[in-house]
Amino acid sequence: MKARILVVEDDQIIQLDLRRHLKQLDYLIVGTADSGEEAVAKADQLEPDLILMDVRLMGSMDGIEAARQIRSKRDVPVIYVTAQSGDLTHGGQKVLGPRVTKPFKTAELQDAIESALQSKQPPDDRT
Repeated sequence: MKARILVVEDDQIIQLDLRRHLKQLDYLIVGTADSGEEAVAKADQLEPDLILMDVRLMGSMDGIEAARQIRSKRDVPVIYVTAQSGDLTHGGQKVLGPRVTKPFKTAELQDAIESALQSKQPPDDRT
């Protein structure tokens, strides 16, 4: 079954590039959003398996806050898409979690998605 992904990115060119990479990797794009507020609403509505979240978004809510609100309701992996190569901080605290740095490569994106989806899988019961 294809992973259902919500793409949250306010730059239309980068959003199109992400969508192109995801289609090439055979993932299902269930929706897009360009603001934190829209991301929270769409995550509730669409129930994606994974969210690709830009850190800086249109509107008053950034991607880190949107991810925090989404994760307070649903256990969904979030991969941050950022232009920063260093540590992400929010409110003076270091933000942990997988990320891909712009510009990204298809293989880097696939590795991050597969890793995030694998970490969500229940352990194998076979012994």
